[in-house]
Amino acid sequence: MANWRSYTLARKEHTVVGKLLITDDVYSPQRDNRRSVLVWLPPTYRLSDRRYPVIYMHDGDNLFDAYSSYAGEWGVDETLTALARVGIEASWLACRIWASSGSTNTTRSAARARITSVSSSTPSSR
Repeated sequence: MANWRSYTLARKEHTVVGKLLITDDVYSPQRDNRRSVLVWLPPTYRLSDRRYPVIYMHDGDNLFDAYSSYAGEWGVDETLTALARVGIEASWLACRIWASSGSTNTTRSAARARITSVSSSTPSSR
């Protein structure tokens, strides 16, 4: 389903630290549209066959990149990378689901449906 590609390769400017993938191919049946999803990979992701738990963050515009943020970047990627550098392995993926245009509010059922769809296609489900 998912066509994952590097987020940073398509951007001239960004503040992303580490490996961040993007796909524009996640269908939302509640909104009858497709959403972009970003997944930050821990430094050890490519070195292991193990499965990683996923943290889903729904206020996605502000998580990873100051250039795509409307209110200031939260520094999720910098924080997880810094933890790994001091020996606290970032043993999870951070997943960002874009809000729909015109609204950042989603119902619980809509969020659950997107989580289910994303979970079945993220890089964590090897």
